Amino acid sequence: MSTRSKAPQGLSTESQAPESQAFPKAEHLTFRSQFLRVQSGGAKFHTRHFILMVLANNPADGDPPVARRIGITVTKRVSKRAVHRNRVKRLVREFYRKNRDQLPAGVDLVVVAKRGAPELTLEQVTHELSSAARAARRAETKDL
Repeated sequence: MSTRSKAPQGLSTESQAPESQAFPKAEHLTFRSQFLRVQSGGAKFHTRHFILMVLANNPADGDPPVARRIGITVTKRVSKRAVHRNRVKRLVREFYRKNRDQLPAGVDLVVVAKRGAPELTLEQVTHELSSAARAARRAETKDL
């Protein structure tokens, strides 16, 4: 008898996402204190529908060092409906997953959605956050 698990044909039992497309928990900001540290001390970059806050990450809080971590905030002020708030978070996560190389390395990022964000498409979210990321990279190089 074989001890292998029986996965449907054509599907493996391993992770489906390639490593470069994964979004591991180590890249998430998970605690309120992490969000507050970035929000109080980070540089802010505004777009029409988002605020991108950037602060050099500090792995001294017991977290393993990572290239970058992201946290997403979408309040009820943006939309009363949870389905709309969750959609904005999914779009921002997808932007991060596909474009993390555009973002500065060694930083914690907090993305705060503004009103109007639930009506955006992925392309519009990508355009706005890419412009904020470019501004953050320019500011990072000026600080050097």
